[in-house]
Amino acid sequence: MPELQLQWPVNASTQLDYSESVSPIHPVSDEGWDVLDVFAHHPVIKHTIIATPTELIYDNAEDGNTQVFRAELRQVIDGCLTRDSHAAVCKVVYSMRRVDALKKEAQFYNNQLANLQGDCVPVMYGCFVGATREGVTGVLLMSDCGIPLPGNLARHTPEIRFQAVNALLKVHHAGLEHWDFTERNLVVSKRSDGGLVVRLIDFGNAQEHLGCPIKNETLEMYAPRPQSWCDFSCQELWCACEEADIWIKTYISWFTHRIPIDSITKVEDLVNLRKHPEGYDEESITRRAAIAIYELQHTVDLRMAWDEDSLTIEL
Repeated sequence: MPELQLQWPVNASTQLDYSESVSPIHPVSDEGWDVLDVFAHHPVIKHTIIATPTELIYDNAEDGNTQVFRAELRQVIDGCLTRDSHAAVCKVVYSMRRVDALKKEAQFYNNQLANLQGDCVPVMYGCFVGATREGVTGVLLMSDCGIPLPGNLARHTPEIRFQAVNALLKVHHAGLEHWDFTERNLVVSKRSDGGLVVRLIDFGNAQEHLGCPIKNETLEMYAPRPQSWCDFSCQELWCACEEADIWIKTYISWFTHRIPIDSITKVEDLVNLRKHPEGYDEESITRRAAIAIYELQHTVDLRMAWDEDSLTIEL
């Protein structure tokens, strides 16, 4: 039997109190626990692990084939459990197809994401697979990096939004696209100094991305907005920056033209450019110009209001 294994409880989703069933005896001999073999692991993990789930935090109701738990991890040394425990998040999948995808995710952590673990992505403690009473099962153990970002990303402080998009940028520079950049996959925790840190999780949809065209070391807040993602050259980062609302719009779209906003101070300025198609009377052009100016000012005012009253994160 391999030395490095994972002891995972039977019926984890229905029983979250294992205080009486975790004994100082080697857990492989205990009833009520499945044993999974290691596929990949972090160097800090050197012995068999027993995982005791404490909270079910995600359950795919559509097919029941993916669950995510918070858990405590303890290693087994010389047949006894260590006293020290590690808080972890455990992604559990069932079926061969999902286990294969989980293995691929673990390989991303061990390869492209190796130098980002603990920085902008979780530490991957290990990936374990085997046959359980549920069938073919895989468990990915990761450090607990906090809670999902509440509300809309664009409503958060500039610092939170800056960290979110730059976490994705680091992942791109490491050679991956994430393809599920949403609030539920942006988790927040406190640093030792009391500040907040954002990390990107769940690389189940990730794809290799060699040579990201965005070479910047960081994506700066409130830089001029590129005219389109084609000008920006990276679709996923473009979409993330748009969702995080990190850019300042520097132009007004006026029919087929883009007019720099620093040349427009009032409705008449836009009308007098005479860049509208033929066939529009003065009244309709003035009305359209008024709407364009209002929408621009509303966007600026809304961003200022959100920055002054950003969402609060309770940890």
